[in-house]
Amino acid sequence: GMSLAYGLLALPQVFVAGTITALLSPSFQAWLFLFAILISMLLFAAIAIWLGLWIKNYFHALGLFPLLSWIVVILSPAYYNPGNMPVVFQWILLINPATHCLNLLRSGAGFPPTFSPVLSLLYIIVLFIVLAVVIKRKLPEMFILERF
Repeated sequence: GMSLAYGLLALPQVFVAGTITALLSPSFQAWLFLFAILISMLLFAAIAIWLGLWIKNYFHALGLFPLLSWIVVILSPAYYNPGNMPVVFQWILLINPATHCLNLLRSGAGFPPTFSPVLSLLYIIVLFIVLAVVIKRKLPEMFILERF
C-alpha cells in the first residue's frame, strides 16, 4: 500500500521530468525510458513487500521506510558523479538497486550511463527473482489482522 502511494506521488514528477528530457535530449529513447520506469517501480515495490513481510510492527515500518528511502537515494549517484569517488564508495553504489535503476533511466534519457546498462538490467532481474522467491516462501506464513 505504502509503496503504491509513494509511486503515485512520484508519477507527476516523473512525467514532467520525462517530458522535459524528451524535448531537450536529442538521443531520447522513449521505449527504454518507459521500460526503466516500469522495472524500477516493480523492483522497489518488491523491496517494499519484502520489507513489509519482514517488519512486524506497523509503527516501526512507518519510521523505517522513509529513512530507508533517503538512505537509498543518498547512496545512489543521483546527485554526484561516481567516477570522482573513492573505489570503496563506488563498490557500495553497485550494491544499491537505485544505482542500477538510475543507470537504465540515464540510458533511456539519452545521457551517458555510469556503466553498462546490460549489467544494470541483469542485476535488477536477478534481485527481482530473489525477492520473488523469498516473498513466495514468506507469504504462507503471513497473518492478516484486518480483513476488508
